[in-house]
Amino acid sequence: MEDFYKVSAEKLSMSLRNFRSIIQARGWKNAKYTKSIGTWTCISAERADGKEIRFYYGTPPTMSYGAGMLSDDKYTSYILMKEIGIKQPETLCVDNDTDEEVIIRFIEKNAPVVIKPIDGAHGQDVYTGIMDWENAKLLIEKVFKKSFSGFALIQKQLKPKSYETRVICIDYKFVKAFARIPACVTGDGKHSVLELIDIENSTKRTAQYKSNLSYINKENAVMYLKKQALDNGLSEDTLLSSVPDSGIKVQVIGICNTGQGGTMEDVSDVFSPELKDVAERIAKHLHLPLVGVDFLDDNVIEVNKAPALYHPVDGDASTVCIEKFVDYLEKIPA
Repeated sequence: MEDFYKVSAEKLSMSLRNFRSIIQARGWKNAKYTKSIGTWTCISAERADGKEIRFYYGTPPTMSYGAGMLSDDKYTSYILMKEIGIKQPETLCVDNDTDEEVIIRFIEKNAPVVIKPIDGAHGQDVYTGIMDWENAKLLIEKVFKKSFSGFALIQKQLKPKSYETRVICIDYKFVKAFARIPACVTGDGKHSVLELIDIENSTKRTAQYKSNLSYINKENAVMYLKKQALDNGLSEDTLLSSVPDSGIKVQVIGICNTGQGGTMEDVSDVFSPELKDVAERIAKHLHLPLVGVDFLDDNVIEVNKAPALYHPVDGDASTVCIEKFVDYLEKIPA
């Protein structure tokens, strides 16, 4: 393992950079770091009280293996939340053996639908606005290939009144709520939407999770804009080639995820107390001492056992969740 305090900042995400600064300021010693399988980062350190603690970053040692595995399975977590009456969009789990007629009936009843992996993350391989079996079949096959388990979820797509909100609970208590705003570009009266995506990516964004904002996924943006054009009776390339007036914002991605180029806004002070309670109930029922709960209005879309703790917003709110995570790590038995 490497000396965590000597690892180059370029090798660390913004979350890990801030975590390192916080524990160093609090007197943690002998901090070691290693990048493990996939995106997991193992950290071993001696806390200020002299006790050693080891964990995967974003997953406290108090989280059981079973609870983590159950939450990774989006359909199992859907069923568990259904047990305690959590409001969620209608959801169907499918694999290669699922009767085609079952899927067709579900889509006919719930269209438009969202199709996504049962075990995905960061908004990858999520397809929205699906209206019929012809399109769904192709996308389900794509998701099967990306899913570790070979399952896909088909979910009724809601018509929200506001943006999706990510709620962070630590030690089973509400900490923060962030509105997740889909990726947009701002017109300058000169460049097309497609050109604006390239400009935005080249001048304001950096590698995923290594700075404030990640790249806008251009492939997904093209798919989204072509579908929006067709849904509005236009030729599929109309929106891509349009030149927005100066200052006009154009949404270019259908999902709300910073991993797909979205942005965030701290809405903790105005977030519903009732939904704060819902998030805490979910954390306790799923046995997740750290959890991200995604709301669309008063519906829960999904949960994440290892949510991002750094949030690209202005001011101290960007690192509050990291501070609270360290607070939690310092008080648990080691």
